[in-house]
Amino acid sequence: MKSYESQIRRLKRNHRETRDLEDPLETISRIKKEDRLIPCITFVIYYGQEEWKHHKSLKDMFGYKQINDANMLENRMNLVQSCKDDPRRYKNRDIQMCIDIAQLMFQKGLETIKKRYRQKIDKEVVMMVCALTGSRRLELIISKEEGDEIDMCKAIEEWEEEISKQARNEGRLEGEKHGEKRGEKRGEKRGRKLGREEGKKDQILQFIQEMLEKGYTDEMILGFKSVTKQLLKQAKLSH
Repeated sequence: MKSYESQIRRLKRNHRETRDLEDPLETISRIKKEDRLIPCITFVIYYGQEEWKHHKSLKDMFGYKQINDANMLENRMNLVQSCKDDPRRYKNRDIQMCIDIAQLMFQKGLETIKKRYRQKIDKEVVMMVCALTGSRRLELIISKEEGDEIDMCKAIEEWEEEISKQARNEGRLEGEKHGEKRGEKRGEKRGRKLGREEGKKDQILQFIQEMLEKGYTDEMILGFKSVTKQLLKQAKLSH
């Protein structure tokens, strides 16, 4: 509405400066019947993880049901939902990949992404995926890559490794901090040892939870040397 209003003001100003309004009706409206506006089409790109459940048109916001729909301005929203739209809805191949990868990331289907996109992908497409999903760490990894195309499988693996590494560091620091607090009562030396043990345990539990979220089976997780059945059970209870 603001854009149309601005265009009309510009037309009126031009006619006032050129003094080219001759028809009486044009003098009143201050625009010519030949004047045209540039159409504005608004698209709302919604990239939340949940489906859009709010109003989708101006009519939906009116509380008067008795108004004749035929006389009412509809003004529907052109809604794009990255979490729900069928990627095949779009003709552009890059947009299809962008929506598909974003949905898989929302669903934590990283293994599916690596299997489905073994070929290199345009760097701009992957950067858009990062923006849609809020994946800042993956965006940093992609930005360091040279060239216009990205090996998606390799980028996902680097991202997983970075997340796992950070989880281990956070677990170790949290464990040491926890151990130092307990060490105030049981002795500094014993506290540090306990902190390291607690930190290692927390680190393994967090690692197991990440694997569970990515869809790894119990057998695959138990294949890691530091994972025991007891820790797996504990991780599932706290997951």
